[in-house]
Amino acid sequence: MNHQDKIPLANGKTDPISGGSSVLSWFCASIIAVTAISIAAAHAPPRIRLIGLFSIVFGLMVGWVVVWLASQLQAEPGRRFAVVTAVLLSLCGLIGSTWQSSRLDELRSMQSGKDALAARLIKEFEQQDKQPVSDHQRRSEVTEFQKYLSRRLKNLGNWTTPWPECFWVSELIAAAIAAGWMSYQSISAAVINVPEGSDA
Repeated sequence: MNHQDKIPLANGKTDPISGGSSVLSWFCASIIAVTAISIAAAHAPPRIRLIGLFSIVFGLMVGWVVVWLASQLQAEPGRRFAVVTAVLLSLCGLIGSTWQSSRLDELRSMQSGKDALAARLIKEFEQQDKQPVSDHQRRSEVTEFQKYLSRRLKNLGNWTTPWPECFWVSELIAAAIAAGWMSYQSISAAVINVPEGSDA
């Protein structure tokens, strides 16, 4: 691997302390960090989760965090692997964050409705039930998620299936592109800023 494909470490060098184990530690830390970002994003106020813009900011944040963690943990995943990791983690993170947001939105609407007590009892009954999830329940969850995607766009008009889903997919693509661009630019900037003669 040539010098241009290496991520400079926090100590200004481009040689990792321990090859494979440092990359594995970086990969696990990246997953944990993106999971934390996704959970925080799901609980963020709706005014922060702006349609279209939020996904790009999410991708930029993931792209930067992935490269920053590689530097801090003295890992050397390689430019391509770091960029691909940032792209995939941004996709998974945004999908998880949107799904969690839909569940929270459903809970809030149930609690504010007249049948809050009945909904709570049904929820407790479902938690006690050890039976595997049926196809009907899965379809119901997917339907609720589709309704959530439609509600997100209510300020932009009355969008019906498949347009809310298509818009969400475009947000995922935007997040992936933003994560890939940010990780690539962060690596390039770090390589340029490595002092001369810093190679071990």
